Amino acid sequence: RQYTSDAGGNISFKAVPDSVVDLTAYTEGYEALKIRHRAGYRNGPLTFSLKPVFTSCAGEVTSLTDGRPVARALIKIGARATRTSAEGKYALRGIRPGYHQISVFARDYMEAHEISHIGADPQQIINMQLRPLVAADRASEFAADYTNL
Repeated sequence: RQYTSDAGGNISFKAVPDSVVDLTAYTEGYEALKIRHRAGYRNGPLTFSLKPVFTSCAGEVTSLTDGRPVARALIKIGARATRTSAEGKYALRGIRPGYHQISVFARDYMEAHEISHIGADPQQIINMQLRPLVAADRASEFAADYTNL
């Protein structure tokens, strides 16, 4: 049988006394736990904890207009942060699998934010593109793009 825990992480089921029960507990972002337990072996609830799994992601930050790498861009995923190399590449480790907001900040570029799913695959690549800020003396070149939408 398959059971789903309540909001507090609790499950409840009945087993025949002295029967052997195989339990597997799992959820995204945690290692699966498998145990074999004899029903009635001890009184009270059976308590166990799942060990979190951490993963990593890597990628490249480039300019949207010309595809050039953006050096020294700040990449933030939750409380984790790093800067891109001179080639625009980055890697972040110690991230729990799941949905995260990825934020990128760089001088002379608009900041970018994206929601992405980071899975347990250690080879996950997340590339980002940044739109350059327009200097005041070049604003008229881009004004037509927005008025002709």
